[in-house]
Amino acid sequence: MKIRVKELIYDENIYPRQKINNATVESYCKALSIGARFPPLEIQRVINYPNKENEIFVILDGIHRWEAYKRNKIEEVEVREWKRKVIDYRKSQVILLLESAERNRTHGDRLTDKDKKDVARKIAKADLGEVYTEKEIAEKLGVVQSTVSGWISDIRAQQKASRDAKIIRLSRLGWTQEEIAKAVGLSRTRITEIVGNIKFDKIDNLLSEGRNMDYIAKHYHIDIPLAWAIRLQGKTDQEKFKELGWGLRTWDQWNFNECLPREIFTPLNRSVSSV
Repeated sequence: MKIRVKELIYDENIYPRQKINNATVESYCKALSIGARFPPLEIQRVINYPNKENEIFVILDGIHRWEAYKRNKIEEVEVREWKRKVIDYRKSQVILLLESAERNRTHGDRLTDKDKKDVARKIAKADLGEVYTEKEIAEKLGVVQSTVSGWISDIRAQQKASRDAKIIRLSRLGWTQEEIAKAVGLSRTRITEIVGNIKFDKIDNLLSEGRNMDYIAKHYHIDIPLAWAIRLQGKTDQEKFKELGWGLRTWDQWNFNECLPREIFTPLNRSVSSV
């Protein structure tokens, strides 16, 4: 299949390298000038691409060849489609990046470890539902799983804490697990697991072991305010103040013992003699 070079789009969001290697492009230009033939570019037709109303062609593999074709004023080139159907760009950006990375690690300018790390972190940031496991990402990038874990552990931990806190908060507000699942984009089964794994009755045990609230919040993957709200649930105001280390202030006291009789505030009856 042939297509015009100017119809192909170089998308940095799904390109696994930080930049195009100009030296590689120049070598390809020289090769083309003496009649060299390169393998077809790998492309994918997509819809819902930013600022494009119609379907367009994004390049998955062959950016350096594509740049060389442009510089040598070659108007039409051979291409090979990855999937022989149009896919939604907005929904498929992560998989497009993974596919591009897998192709670029095996030939041409090999991906550096820094390139692979950047790809892994891009995927982790975009894959909020954790559709792609660390093992799957590692296989695509040609590295061991523990390497990917080291690259993205901070991102996944932060996402997990934010997501789990939202799930627990909604659960405590009375949302059904089905409603929560729709709100956060996870399966109902996964929501059940997350809510069920939270053993808040063990907070007192952790406190008795000398753990502070920062530790407890991280342990349950929730934020500090939510951790405190759970710890103080069911306590009186006075008990909450004590737990928080607040002193009881005058305006916090809403009940009084042995109130003065109402009469003491009644004005004295005085006789006014008429002149």
